[in-house]
Amino acid sequence: MSPSTDTPSKAKAFEARMSKSIHMGKKVARSLLPGVAPSSFFFRKSVIVVVVDALRGSHCIARAKDGSRCGNEVQAQAVLEALADLYKITSDDNELMEGLVDIAEKCTCRHKEMNEHYSLQARKIAENWMDQTTAMDMWEISTL
Repeated sequence: MSPSTDTPSKAKAFEARMSKSIHMGKKVARSLLPGVAPSSFFFRKSVIVVVVDALRGSHCIARAKDGSRCGNEVQAQAVLEALADLYKITSDDNELMEGLVDIAEKCTCRHKEMNEHYSLQARKIAENWMDQTTAMDMWEISTL
């Protein structure tokens, strides 16, 4: 079989696998996000990816004055509660931002040296997550 006739069949098989994977992924995600309308589903999916990536591990997500990540331990229970809050995401953008701020507050610590509570950075952290989500969403749209 020549490569020219083999390539279209491989491409069709790949497209079929991807289509099936995407469909299954949507089905699972819809069951996890019942409050999200189909029109805003892809953006909310990206929010979850960005937030889960930021929360992996049980370290404070705030930034120190020098710009480095704090790295202090945060209670595992707080991280689990924050991840559970992702289930409550809805299609309302204002509720989404407030939910992200709450999640960020749960996953910050009190810095011992400066006596500064990092939860004051929660809104900025949530805005950063939204910026990352928008960039991820735009990249995903451009690759479709």
